[in-house]
Amino acid sequence: PAPIEPPPEPLPSQASDRPDYWEDGIYSLDQVPLDQGPIDYASGTAVVSDSGVPRSYLVADGDILEFIAKRFDLGTAYLKAINVVRRENGELFVGDTLNLGASTITSIGDQNGIVYHYAGRIPDPHVKQE
Repeated sequence: PAPIEPPPEPLPSQASDRPDYWEDGIYSLDQVPLDQGPIDYASGTAVVSDSGVPRSYLVADGDILEFIAKRFDLGTAYLKAINVVRRENGELFVGDTLNLGASTITSIGDQNGIVYHYAGRIPDPHVKQE
């Protein structure tokens, strides 16, 4: 598919106007998470930066990845791509930390208490890591 230009960082009132990244495995390295609050199957805890942008998510019992992506207005393919470096597979465990940003692919995330280091899985191109 043709490359997609990353959308500008939206204001909270513009969340519904953001492009849809759910189809065809397309992901952008510049999606900005926007926490819309707990929903069914995504009721865990968001950890935010000093500026209020969600940086990570603590998985709760019954959470499903697609619903976590929906809660934060992120594409499922994007969420998978930015978490594949520090996770072994897509299985979720209660208490897992999911990364929500492209600049923290190598520094945020774990799976069942283990931090994996699959540096060869980092998306290319990728943004500078914190």
